[in-house]
Amino acid sequence: NTPEYLAKAALIATHVLNILCFISKEEADPHVAYVSLSKELVAVTGDSDLLAYGAKKIIVVQSYARGWYRLIDLDADAEPGQYPLFDLYLEHKAIIFQLYAARRGCDFTKHERGIVGIGYETFMDIASRVDGEFNANSFAVAMWSSDDTRQRAVQNGMETPEKIRIYLQGIVDIYSNANIYDEESNTISTATGKVVEAATAKSKQHMAGSIDTKTQLPHSTERQDQMDKLIQKNLLRKTAANEMLPMASIPPLDRQQAWN
Repeated sequence: NTPEYLAKAALIATHVLNILCFISKEEADPHVAYVSLSKELVAVTGDSDLLAYGAKKIIVVQSYARGWYRLIDLDADAEPGQYPLFDLYLEHKAIIFQLYAARRGCDFTKHERGIVGIGYETFMDIASRVDGEFNANSFAVAMWSSDDTRQRAVQNGMETPEKIRIYLQGIVDIYSNANIYDEESNTISTATGKVVEAATAKSKQHMAGSIDTKTQLPHSTERQDQMDKLIQKNLLRKTAANEMLPMASIPPLDRQQAWN
């Protein structure tokens, strides 16, 4: 869903600064989370969804303008009870953040606020009633066991425990079974780490950004010419700054727009 002008700006930056960059198969978040785990890197992101994909240490950018960043380290030591959600994670791992995303709202929920009326404290109360293994089904049963949370579920169109389970399981499955590219452009499952689809000429072109990242069709002649001009060796031949970086074509991004 990246606007074309932002994708263009990223391509400009990678060509000019010689930064390793590649296109994700689908959402960038599962790819970033997988690489951060496999290569023991700290991901810098504007989206805490990476925790639901299994990342353990991330830096969340709260405000570029103010230099406001938040470090979340799931390998850190903390006193029991200091961070109740963290305590749940230590016991049950990433599914806690997957269910929390379903509660709070994420890219995959129909309502931007997830399950309306279920806040942090109510989520923790439901979690305290989960019996046995922590999963979508046990959470749905726990949610249905209270008159208050049952009523809120009904208000959200989930009139039975099964409907709650189906909703929650749908979100859990998205986070747990994402497909990404490996370094050779094979498609691998983040759940198993195994190749599910061998690399093709198109997947290699898509990952390299040499075809349109959304349609996976060849770039138009105009866009290809523009990208060719951004190759470092061609930039060095330019004399006018406005010819080197045609940034004027990229509309400004105000702070409100950035976080929407």
